[in-house]
Amino acid sequence: MDQEIQSTFRIINNINLHIIEAGPSSGPLLIFLHGFPEYWFGWAKYIKYFAIKGFHVVVPDQRGYNLSDKPKKIGDYANLKLVKDIVYLIKSYSVEKAYIVGHDWGAAIAWSLGIYYASFVEKLVICNVPHPGVFMKFLKSHRSQLQSSWYMLFFQLPLIPEFFSKLANNKFLISALKTSTYKFSEKELLQYQQAWNHKGSLTGMINWYRSMIQSKRIPPKSGSLSMPVLIIWGVKDSALDYRMAKLSLEKCKDGKLVYFKDATHWVQHEMQKEIKNLLSEFFIK
Repeated sequence: MDQEIQSTFRIINNINLHIIEAGPSSGPLLIFLHGFPEYWFGWAKYIKYFAIKGFHVVVPDQRGYNLSDKPKKIGDYANLKLVKDIVYLIKSYSVEKAYIVGHDWGAAIAWSLGIYYASFVEKLVICNVPHPGVFMKFLKSHRSQLQSSWYMLFFQLPLIPEFFSKLANNKFLISALKTSTYKFSEKELLQYQQAWNHKGSLTGMINWYRSMIQSKRIPPKSGSLSMPVLIIWGVKDSALDYRMAKLSLEKCKDGKLVYFKDATHWVQHEMQKEIKNLLSEFFIK
């Protein structure tokens, strides 16, 4: 495999995952994890860049999204199952560890991967999502964060979020992307629409949120991370309070925090050049 991007499928954790990959198969495994409401395309601008640098870049559509399988049960989106998808994905390439980069829900899975399956993680990069323990504690003590997270409660309703999203031609999802200072092109927005319009996609995507409340919790651990961690945070995130970034850093034994004061939740789109440089420097340390 070279720098050309390839689209493949792999059976991972009893799920057929759609995977985009590029770069030498002998290179260090680098996995990018997308969040809501994106899919692999959210990391498209990073794939060839790191493939050229010699990484074996792998970007899955996570379960429930785009071309990957979309299990119907809410329990199939439990955090532990989502995390194990990535553990088994790493194993499927016959390597011991991978570099992990996550944004939004992808970052939430990355945190859990670092907490519960640290032996599989070489280095961890988190974009605009707090450590899970920090988030729950902050949510309970800061009403402003609870108000910002209203949509998570709305998503608990059965069928209604999907109904209104389809009725409005996914305007809610598009408006979420348009809060970014990065101007998504009409072509890019059309590609997102196509991903959302696959049968079962909206329900699969929203089931990640439903599972937060309805699925069994992972047994608690100390929550500290031993591997090198880079936290990247757009301060103008309207959904997640930037103060949680520093609190999350305290959970990392070898951590670094970089703020982008004019960036929003969509920091990886807005600060592409800067983040590519940050990641390159972080990975080769």
